[in-house]
Amino acid sequence: MKFRWLGHSALELEDKGKKIVVDPFTEESLEPDTICLTHGHSDHLGSTIDLAKKYNPKVVAIFELASYLQSKGIDAIGINMGGSVIIDGIEITMVEAKHSSSVIEEGKIIYTGEPCGYVIKGSKTAYHAGDTSLFSDMRLIKELYAPDISFLPVGGFYTMDERQALMAAELLGSHKIVPIHYNTFDLIKTDLNLLKEKLGENLLVPEKGMTYEI
Repeated sequence: MKFRWLGHSALELEDKGKKIVVDPFTEESLEPDTICLTHGHSDHLGSTIDLAKKYNPKVVAIFELASYLQSKGIDAIGINMGGSVIIDGIEITMVEAKHSSSVIEEGKIIYTGEPCGYVIKGSKTAYHAGDTSLFSDMRLIKELYAPDISFLPVGGFYTMDERQALMAAELLGSHKIVPIHYNTFDLIKTDLNLLKEKLGENLLVPEKGMTYEI
């Protein structure tokens, strides 16, 4: 399994010749086979609708967000917490996250279900936490799925910060921790010094658009 961090929370995983993109809020070039959405906020929904109409990928989201996308002509798959779907031999499981989820149209907020994270299991197992605070049941993600790599938001303000992400890393026990959702905006700027000091070689800070082997 390979991955590219595409900036903010956007992630591309490549396994078994297929590309899975999580939260495509990015200017990087993409041709996804599958798109997974953690919630409906614009900095995560990103270019999903355009990509779906151009490349016809499978789009996985929680039921309400999938229903919203279906109203836009997208053939989305609506699952829910604890549910899994197998696409191209890769198992995608929806797990909880602590955040909110909506889209805004014509100044009105449209509810798009609960936020979520994903455990994506192919030749390796990756966990994308989505936007979330720290929660103790992350230890259950370790017990159930033992992710080889975890992608955790660290910017604070809208999500957990470095201190909380450090505890999340301890709960998850992954070989590699990758920080996401930081430095995109002034409100979520961080220097990663705490994570670098405490996690050492277990921390992987990727360059945007570079490909890494898991």
